[in-house]
Amino acid sequence: MQIPSRPQMKKKFLLIIPIVIIIGIVLYFFHYPILAAKGVLEIKTNPETVIFINNEQAGNTPFKKEFYPQELNVKIFPIQQNSSTIPIWQGTVKINPLVLTLIRQDFAENKDQTGGEILTLNKIPDKTTAALKITSYPNKATVILDGKVKGYTPLLLKKIEAGQHTLELSLPYYQTTVLGLNINAGYRLDGEVRLAKEKEEKKEEEGSSDNQNQEDKPFVQILSTPTGWLRVRQEAGTSSPEIAKIKPGEEYLLLEEKDGWFKIQLNDKQVGWISGEYATKPNRKSD
Repeated sequence: MQIPSRPQMKKKFLLIIPIVIIIGIVLYFFHYPILAAKGVLEIKTNPETVIFINNEQAGNTPFKKEFYPQELNVKIFPIQQNSSTIPIWQGTVKINPLVLTLIRQDFAENKDQTGGEILTLNKIPDKTTAALKITSYPNKATVILDGKVKGYTPLLLKKIEAGQHTLELSLPYYQTTVLGLNINAGYRLDGEVRLAKEKEEKKEEEGSSDNQNQEDKPFVQILSTPTGWLRVRQEAGTSSPEIAKIKPGEEYLLLEEKDGWFKIQLNDKQVGWISGEYATKPNRKSD
């Protein structure tokens, strides 16, 4: 058996070093999949739709598939389509290892009445707690977490208890969005929520009589406030959760009075309470 000489061994060693370096660069910059755990992308829509991922048809909703960590370009098309059909939704989502990324969309004929959300989990340094980051379109929606008002979108809650939570987003003239969340310790849930406008129910046969009846009903007018707006609360009392903000000069139907608080009709489906300190009951003038 012939033993390689020192010069031969040195030559082979010098040839191996560049190969190892090249492999290392490829693994670092291109995230070689074998080293990464997969994440899950789930897409739910109403009605059923066709999903394209990175410009390739991937299937219909409900859709659920594992991907290596990366950013995916997602397009959603109606079932009936042709070469000129444009996507009814598109966006870029991030897939993280071992966690779920969720896209949910409820489509309507009126684009303003389409709503949905994108939920993504991202790791945070603190492994003992969880976090929540919420944005909405439009913004300034009231954020209620587990029945307590936390602020307005966009909002970052750096420390919340890990586990299950109920998130509620509300904004006048928009449908309230309620989400059940489950956030593990060491993760921040990023939520992007599109609020759907309230549906306008047309009552043509009652139109003229409704206008006349409106004149006969009591109403309140909002007075000036130090902040330039007035809080609307779920119940009468400063400890009750805030559900909306209204502006001075606006008028609302008065439904009830209680201990210096007025119950008002915000819209067709939402009522709330305001402090009587910043509202008055003017008399309407009859024509």
